Amino acid sequence: MRYGFAVLSVALFRIIEMAMPLPIGVAYLLALFPIVASTWFGGFGPGLLATALGVLAAGWDSDTLSRVIFAAAGLTISLLAIPRDRARAALQEAGKRSAEALRRWEYIFENAGWGIVVIDAGGLSMRNVNPAYARMHGYTPEELSGRPLVDTLAPEARTRLEKNMGIADGNGHYVYESLHLRKDGTTFPALIDFTVLKDEKGKVLLHAAYTQDITDRKQLEQRLRESMKLESLSVLAGGMAHDFNNLLVSIIGNASLLIEDQPSGSPARESLSEILRASERAADLTRQMLAYSGQGRFLLQPVNLSAEVRAGSDLLRASVPANVRLEFDLSSQLLPVEADPAQIRQLILNLVVNGAEAIGDKPGVVRIRTRVEAIDEQTGLRDLKTGTYVCLEVSDTGSGMDGSTVTRIFDPFFTTKFTGRGLGLAAVSGIVRSHGGSIDVQSKLGDGSTFRIFLPVAETKMEMKPAA
Repeated sequence: MRYGFAVLSVALFRIIEMAMPLPIGVAYLLALFPIVASTWFGGFGPGLLATALGVLAAGWDSDTLSRVIFAAAGLTISLLAIPRDRARAALQEAGKRSAEALRRWEYIFENAGWGIVVIDAGGLSMRNVNPAYARMHGYTPEELSGRPLVDTLAPEARTRLEKNMGIADGNGHYVYESLHLRKDGTTFPALIDFTVLKDEKGKVLLHAAYTQDITDRKQLEQRLRESMKLESLSVLAGGMAHDFNNLLVSIIGNASLLIEDQPSGSPARESLSEILRASERAADLTRQMLAYSGQGRFLLQPVNLSAEVRAGSDLLRASVPANVRLEFDLSSQLLPVEADPAQIRQLILNLVVNGAEAIGDKPGVVRIRTRVEAIDEQTGLRDLKTGTYVCLEVSDTGSGMDGSTVTRIFDPFFTTKFTGRGLGLAAVSGIVRSHGGSIDVQSKLGDGSTFRIFLPVAETKMEMKPAA
């Protein structure tokens, strides 16, 4: 293109010169015009070409000295373009690098796993929103562009926004945790990496917030805290139970010896009998504490949960008040679990009694179900590997629980009942953990509760007895 212009300009000038004969001096001066124009628009190369063409075109009707002078003038004009050519090349290269950097930034911005939002310096409105940021809040980028940043923050986090931005403005960078708000009104914890862009004078031009949804991390942290709490409470409960059990052995043994030495009509026999009954109740407490701590004595064997529920149904009915109806939905094709039958019976009884107590004085139902359930990555529960499990489900139509209560129901001595001891569900938790299982609790205030116990299927085969 540039060289074509040089050829065209020289040819055009030559045509004009042939149509309008000019004095030799004027012709040479005007012949420099295509060289100047080619050099100006095209640079050194096109200017040099225009000079050569001009010399050749004038070579047939001019003397040697004139051609030399003309060539020298054209070469000088062309050489003057070299610095400008270099500057133009450098500018073009810088433009290419800038365009490439912009394309890379756009790719990173559009495809980043973290949410990125660019915020103006004054109005706190969102200039640019990448798909990840919009997606984690339930919007499209177009819906969020131009809106205030606080629209994506939970109310309790909005009050701290200015303070956090002030820290970032002072340090140039600030990382903190916040609570964000989705379009549907739900909230989620987020890690914010707040960065500030300033000019040479230190004036803030814009802010950029890199945002990561840390819901999974928070859940893992909560599980770790629960695991550590369970471990520490288990150690404490186990130690207390063992020490208390040693004292009870002495009390029960001596009381039994004393009662044998008393005549049949002695008033002391009744007192000693009450001591023995109270000691047995205390011994039951220690067994529950040992069950929670996982230090109870287990005799593992293949167990059919449906058969255990059926065998203990009379005891279960006797353990609940008349206003509570028991319903059974027991699988007759249940696979065996490796468990201690006595511990399983205790687990079932504790869950049924807990459901009956949640119902209170009003009429209600406690349902007991058994089934085989396959756990995979989609339906998997925490602490459970994928595989086949036997599920024992106990649900009630009682008062239900709120979220804060659900998180504490397996703690030893925690109870919402005035007469409760807070060890029934704690023992259930210990028994399940000792058998390599897991518990899932679903509850809502006013809508009852459902406890699902998952126990791994026994590796050994056994002939199963019918459950019904």
